[in-house]
Amino acid sequence: KLLSGHRQVLDNTGASDDRVHIEDVDMAPHLVSGRGLILVEATSPDIRDWQGRVEVYRTLLQVSDLGVTLKLGPDGATTWVTRLSDSKPVGGAEVRLFLSNKEVWSGKSNANGLAIAEDLRLSPEWSQWRDPVVALVTLGTDAVVTVIGSPNEVFSYQGVYPTSINTGSLLQIHGYGDRGVYKPGDTAHVAFTARVAD
Repeated sequence: KLLSGHRQVLDNTGASDDRVHIEDVDMAPHLVSGRGLILVEATSPDIRDWQGRVEVYRTLLQVSDLGVTLKLGPDGATTWVTRLSDSKPVGGAEVRLFLSNKEVWSGKSNANGLAIAEDLRLSPEWSQWRDPVVALVTLGTDAVVTVIGSPNEVFSYQGVYPTSINTGSLLQIHGYGDRGVYKPGDTAHVAFTARVAD
């Protein structure tokens, strides 16, 4: 069970409209061994869209020791699983990839933490904005979701994107870290690739 149901009404009646109001919500009862995914929806009858419908704001809270990076390329999809606690690769994690809300690939990470879906090919018309690729990674009771190309994207890296070096060529540079979240004092391992587009 990855998502737990919980409803809490936060009454802000009487509070000033121009100040931040913070309420604590105890998520511990909804986690398994301190890990889990929790979908949070927040609404207010005072916040409506242009058609007068109540706006629903959603976010996914992830409490996990798994760091997941998902990369797509001409050779398929690569998922890299590491531990946030010590940055070591995680072997034996279940990796499931979804496209158009359908599972398109499943496998396990190897000893280097890599799960490579060589047979996953996306059509030339594929758009990461219209049809994001989702990776669900589980290991025991621990689970994490990483999404490529969504308005609610869970970023696992920071990218440096194409930069024109002159009128005749294009230098493509991409940089990424081993995980998306670091604690103070952690060592960040960063890699870069660079190639001339011509």
